[in-house]
Amino acid sequence: MLGVASLISAVFTIPNGDPWQMVEMPAAAVAVALVLGVLACLGGLLGRALLVRAVGAAFGLSALVMLGELVFGTNWIGGDASTLSWWAGLGMGLLAAGLAPRDV
Repeated sequence: MLGVASLISAVFTIPNGDPWQMVEMPAAAVAVALVLGVLACLGGLLGRALLVRAVGAAFGLSALVMLGELVFGTNWIGGDASTLSWWAGLGMGLLAAGLAPRDV
């Protein structure tokens, strides 16, 4: 479901001050969210905990890059603190789901 949430988040990133723009994501950030969202969905559908953990770590790394952008004022991906918090939440959620013990 977190992968689906990442895919759906592209709908809420319409630029130009749209009132539905809840997370600021330029094109590069939308691409990251879509690619990682597809991978998270695949990991969940195939039952591959390692893939889910890897995608969670990638979202976490993306959040750290966003933090670096905010701290140092660079513009590698673009976005703001809403992008940072969205990706951090997705990353932590996917890591928690991927690391949870499963009954076989």
